[in-house]
Amino acid sequence: MKIICRLASLRLTLPGLLALAVGVLVSYRDVTASTAWMAVPLLCLAVNLLAALIVNTRIRSRPALLVFHLCLLAVVLLATYGHLSSLQARVEITEGQAFNAADVEMVREGPWHPRQRLDSVVFVQGPLRVDYAPGLKRQHTASQLGIRDAVAGEVLTTIGDNTPHIQAGYRFYTTSNKGYSAILTWLGSDGVRQTGAINFPSYPANDWNQTNQWTGPAGKHFRLELDLPRPQSFDRHWAFDATPAVAALTIMADDQRVRLEPGEVLQLENGRLQFEEVRLWMGYRITYEPLLPWLLFAALVGVLALAWHFLASFNSLPLPEGYGHRERKENSDVITAART
Repeated sequence: MKIICRLASLRLTLPGLLALAVGVLVSYRDVTASTAWMAVPLLCLAVNLLAALIVNTRIRSRPALLVFHLCLLAVVLLATYGHLSSLQARVEITEGQAFNAADVEMVREGPWHPRQRLDSVVFVQGPLRVDYAPGLKRQHTASQLGIRDAVAGEVLTTIGDNTPHIQAGYRFYTTSNKGYSAILTWLGSDGVRQTGAINFPSYPANDWNQTNQWTGPAGKHFRLELDLPRPQSFDRHWAFDATPAVAALTIMADDQRVRLEPGEVLQLENGRLQFEEVRLWMGYRITYEPLLPWLLFAALVGVLALAWHFLASFNSLPLPEGYGHRERKENSDVITAART
């Protein structure tokens, strides 16, 4: 019991809160920071609160106060588990391309995150549109996804910056990161045919630098440059919603520099490289926080219990001296006047 009393001391509560504040600040400034910055202070506060519930009879003797502290303990434990199992990631998907968990770039992943759940996410990127106001001010973003439904077949859903696609507990939000993709097909001399997309830097932020590096199936390195039409004026309303009518791809390798139009083929030593077309790609922010609904429920119940406690305490306060006598006298005078 001495150990439990020491664990329940308020002297541990203040350092725990300060450590939690530091953990929140570190996690906010660096999303890749270790989960221990948040998990350790939360676990310490949970132990401190649980010990207080055991040794403090005043809390246990008042139902409303007990419910509030139990809810507070639940919030701390749920926040701890949620932080350890959460995920923040990003991915780029080209129009017509299916989501592939292998393409996801992890930003921060908790040690308890069930990685296999991400493999169960299935959708296909559809058309997208981003509206701009004059001065490159990004406004509404609409990205269509093809979702496979067991009853209705493939269903299109539209998401945006604040309207996520939710699947298997993951939330997909559109971002300002988007641009053009070159669709290439490799025809190997061994008869192998592979088609893929090469994404170029975000547009229009990098309209002056539409280049990328690519290593072919034969191990040869290429430098690719997408030749887009002259950028339209950004001093008016416009929409990023369709591939350009004219776009060419310049391929550079060693001292060779070849310009390909859509449909043209470059003959190489171990096969042929065909430039199919240009499409759009969209960048997504992925979050996984499965316990948020339970956190909200525990917090709401805790607030209601605290309100119940304060209301009961207010009703139990003694009335000022003479208050009841004056009230009875006033009521008696009213009754006498009515009889008269």
